[in-house]
Amino acid sequence: MPVINGHSGFVPLGYDFILNKMPKANGTYVKIYLYLLAKAGENVEYSQIAAVLSVLESDVVNAVEYWRQEGVIIVENDSISLTAEACRPVQKPPQPNSAEPEPEEVKKTDYTSEQVSDAVLSSPALRDMMAVAEELLAKPLNPSEMESLYWFYDGLGYSPEAILMLLEYCVSRGKPRISYAEKVALSWKERGLITPEDISRYLRDSERRLESQKQLMDAMGIGGRPAAAGEEQYFAKWLGEYAMSEEMILLAHEYCLMQTGKLSFPYMDKILERWNADGIRTTAAAKAEHESFRSKSKASAKDGNDGYGHKDLEQLLRGK
Repeated sequence: MPVINGHSGFVPLGYDFILNKMPKANGTYVKIYLYLLAKAGENVEYSQIAAVLSVLESDVVNAVEYWRQEGVIIVENDSISLTAEACRPVQKPPQPNSAEPEPEEVKKTDYTSEQVSDAVLSSPALRDMMAVAEELLAKPLNPSEMESLYWFYDGLGYSPEAILMLLEYCVSRGKPRISYAEKVALSWKERGLITPEDISRYLRDSERRLESQKQLMDAMGIGGRPAAAGEEQYFAKWLGEYAMSEEMILLAHEYCLMQTGKLSFPYMDKILERWNADGIRTTAAAKAEHESFRSKSKASAKDGNDGYGHKDLEQLLRGK
């Protein structure tokens, strides 16, 4: 349980952080950093931070490491400390005479086949990576595909080991294509997933979430088939963004069946969205809230609904 050391009573943010560090940081990392500042002086588990902010625990771990590398925090054993720079009074920076040019993003098209070939021939690690990539994709790599893999390495900053983990992920998803790998690489880069350790942690979290999704689908009577794209989005929201337990989701499913007589993901989402907004995280609290809302609804409308409204229900079932 890390102790967060710093000055309480205010959240210190300097101009350097706002103008120089925040713009280039992942938005989730900024949110986590602000929460760390607000919790100065307290013992907080990474899992608690993830639940409160509705993010993955791996995002919290990655954010702490990111800000450590940026020099904004200091991590020692089970202690996170704000640096002196973060805690000093805010001072407006001097206005520059001219704006510094932004470093240009390296694109796949910036490489020629000759450059990639020379780089691969001169690096045993890259040669091995290309060979294993061909085994994973079950086909010889063409020049364009080799350029993509080299771009992952030289342009996006992935190590050969991380690139092979990325390809293994694509193959496991049934999409052994470099075009799909490019989309995944950019998505992971945006989320700060670069090192093999970051990727491994993310994949473990994803595997647990997929297992939870499978168990939920079985319990809801729709197992034995892949989840539709829309269903996956709902499960990702409930398990990831809302950080709801399987028990909470199944309780929402139970209330949905009681009210509608059939499975309705939009209606379940309405219930879980309400619980998330109210900070309800246990089935006991959810049942108490449900009964309270039913009682209020009966007293006001005298129609015995569950508080989510027949009008809302009709709109949900019509897909509006």
